[in-house]
Amino acid sequence: KELNLIKQQKRNAVYAEKVKRREMFILLIIIVLLISLIALSLLFRLYQSKNKINTELNQKNKEVNLQKELLAKHKEILEETVEKRTRELVVEKAKAVESEKLKTAFLNNISHEFRTPLNGILGFSSLLVDPELDEEARNEYANIIKTSCDHLLNIVDDTIEISEVHSNQVKISKTPANITAIIE
Repeated sequence: KELNLIKQQKRNAVYAEKVKRREMFILLIIIVLLISLIALSLLFRLYQSKNKINTELNQKNKEVNLQKELLAKHKEILEETVEKRTRELVVEKAKAVESEKLKTAFLNNISHEFRTPLNGILGFSSLLVDPELDEEARNEYANIIKTSCDHLLNIVDDTIEISEVHSNQVKISKTPANITAIIE
């Protein structure tokens, strides 16, 4: 009996050892599963964070690209505006140069127009001083001086009128006219 009892105790000890090993194995599996779950949970959270960050970055990239497109459009509009204004300035400069040429030609012409009647006035007034001049010649010279003065006054009036028109001080009214009647 004792031998049976010892065998039974040995078997019980072996069985208890097997149960203990199984419990340890199960405990080890549970620990590994818990660690795996924790790791998976951490990986899932990292994945979600990464996706959230990627989504935010994609949104920012879209915003940046939209801003770039807007800037490119604004740049294009500005370049077109600068080009248009440059063309306008070139045209205005050409007009200014032409205007300067016309003013110079006008001044040359007007100075000639002033000189002609002035020369007549000066020349015939110096002839009037001659004591040997008869009355008929004196009257003729006086009439020439008066005509030259009238001509000079008309030139001055025309010059003032042109100046007023050029400086927009006079309004020009356009009305139909019969050129033939005016010429006749």
